[in-house]
Amino acid sequence: MLQFTEMEFHARIEKCRDLMTQFQLDALIVCSKHNFKYLTGYTSQFWESPTRPWFFIVPRVGECVAIVPEVGIGTMAKTSWVSNVQTWPSPRPADDGVSLITSFLNSIKPKYGRIGAELGTESRLGMPVVDLDRIRDAMKPTAFADCGRLLQEARLIKSEAEVTWVRKSAQIASRQYEKLPQFLAEGDTEADISRKFCAASLLDGADEVPFAAINSGANGIEDPIGVASERIVSKGDVLFIDSGVVCGGYFCDFDRLWALGSVTDSTRTAYDMCFRATDAGIAAARPGNRFCDVWKAQADVLGLDESAVGARMGHSLGLQLTEAPSVSPRDERVLEVGMVITIEPGLMYDGNKVMLHEENVVIREDGCELLSVRAPAEIPVI
Repeated sequence: MLQFTEMEFHARIEKCRDLMTQFQLDALIVCSKHNFKYLTGYTSQFWESPTRPWFFIVPRVGECVAIVPEVGIGTMAKTSWVSNVQTWPSPRPADDGVSLITSFLNSIKPKYGRIGAELGTESRLGMPVVDLDRIRDAMKPTAFADCGRLLQEARLIKSEAEVTWVRKSAQIASRQYEKLPQFLAEGDTEADISRKFCAASLLDGADEVPFAAINSGANGIEDPIGVASERIVSKGDVLFIDSGVVCGGYFCDFDRLWALGSVTDSTRTAYDMCFRATDAGIAAARPGNRFCDVWKAQADVLGLDESAVGARMGHSLGLQLTEAPSVSPRDERVLEVGMVITIEPGLMYDGNKVMLHEENVVIREDGCELLSVRAPAEIPVI
């Protein structure tokens, strides 16, 4: 069953083709999970197996083709709009789809003599590099170029159907954050809380929770991306959860904090500064402003400038937990209606403590719409 209409998939293909002309590419070879899903709709847990590669080729002119292992033909029929599907009996290391790919590429009438593959920044290649080299050798003198930027551009503005999936993920995570005091028990470790949070999210409708950074520490945390440990969460701690709940393949990404028993003045002050910085970022997240403007709005509240911190304070969001562009002081990309981004100010306090806030928004005609439920204005004390 398709998660989106066939018309939406055709619009995605046509958008890629327009960009292929701009980037002077005759075809795209897509083999990463997220780009393959974006263009074909194919949905499966089989991506967890690295044994078999999956390929989708978009020619600038003509019919697209999916080249997939025989084992995937049934799921392709159920979850994808693509009818032109070629298969081979994988695994076959000597030729895992390579000859099928080169045969199809050779059937394309070239205009630019260039083929795009996922080679650049924030790209992940879903095939062995040796196989890519085999394809390159077989296609000489055709050149291969990065199509990662093209695909980022194609995916940047979300349809309303895509926004609906991000909103659903964010609402599920918001509900678990709200319920956290109810399932927190004395003697719980970070790992216990992680299991409870993930299980509650799944029972509430999430497809998966591939990202759940849960950390704690006296008066604050030091590592916001660490794996939940067997550390017992105790009175005087600050508990931090940053989650990426997934529905329909689309992520949310935002965090929350709680103080256990009591809260220090320095933690309360840091929380308040990040809350106000988040408000400033939300206010700046509107069409016509740039990503760097959203960064500066947050930085001004925190008393930071570009020379003091170069790290981003937010990013795009969708089929991946983090997508380009970044909310950074150097990114001058203009915000457009339909972009989904995170607002994520952060600061250091008490020497080595980290304070972070994060919300998810979609850019609208008159500003932005919150997809996550806004954090409390004061740090909750459990």
